[in-house]
Amino acid sequence: MLRKKKQIAKRAIKLIEKNESIFIDSGSNGYFIAKHLKADLNLQIVTNSNCY
Repeated sequence: MLRKKKQIAKRAIKLIEKNESIFIDSGSNGYFIAKHLKADLNLQIVTNSNCY
């Protein structure tokens, strides 16, 4: 199950471009996306939680 979640996150990250604004919802998919984002993307990130 976690392997699939990590695959989803890696695919989703490929869709994110520099200087975009994104929303990351709570849950394991959001966690893996946040964990693997690169700092050089210069993103505006909005969440429904303060755990990221």
